[in-house]
Amino acid sequence: MTEQRAKYSPTRAWLEIQRSITHPVLYKVYGVVMMHRGKENAVTREQLAEAVFGEFNKTNDRRIRNAIKRLFTEYALPVGATSGQAGYYIIATEAEREAVKADAVARRDAENEFIRLIDNIDLDTEPDPPAVVEQIGLF
Repeated sequence: MTEQRAKYSPTRAWLEIQRSITHPVLYKVYGVVMMHRGKENAVTREQLAEAVFGEFNKTNDRRIRNAIKRLFTEYALPVGATSGQAGYYIIATEAEREAVKADAVARRDAENEFIRLIDNIDLDTEPDPPAVVEQIGLF
């Protein structure tokens, strides 16, 4: 058991997932996503994993996410997704483009706020514990 743990590395696992996203995998993901034009026709990651890999599991979920990102960033495939609805789709309208953009901007702003909070950590002061709040009884 100890030998198996010593051999496991999150970085190695991530690299293995990246290597498994070959051009045939990208082509299969592309083929499925292209049949889902518009937000109302979105295909879920689970459906994509089952269509491309034959089953849905954590590894295949990560493969689908990475393949979608590569199709968008490397091949300019207009794939959309928003946090309000599960699934990926080909962006077909200006409203869909704006919704995807607004979702990305909100995520970016949340990350920027997190970075601001990290920058403002006072390393010379011991943090105060959270205040104890009395729970109000129902009876």
